[in-house]
Amino acid sequence: MTERMTEILGLGKVAVITGAAKGIGSALAQSLARRGMRLALFDRDERALRAMVQTLETELVCVTGDVANYADLTR
Repeated sequence: MTERMTEILGLGKVAVITGAAKGIGSALAQSLARRGMRLALFDRDERALRAMVQTLETELVCVTGDVANYADLTR
């Protein structure tokens, strides 16, 4: 990893991930959590999101909602 990537994806940095409950979003959350990053996770599927975050060992916040819905983004 380059020095710049290490600065961005480093210990204690924060990542916001939409579609975090499954697939690429879940894989990314797991990878970044292993790097010690703090996570803000967003997904429409509350049950899947809650189950996935049980596997993570990092500081995080979960929000259930749809990124296409302005009200979900502003609460």
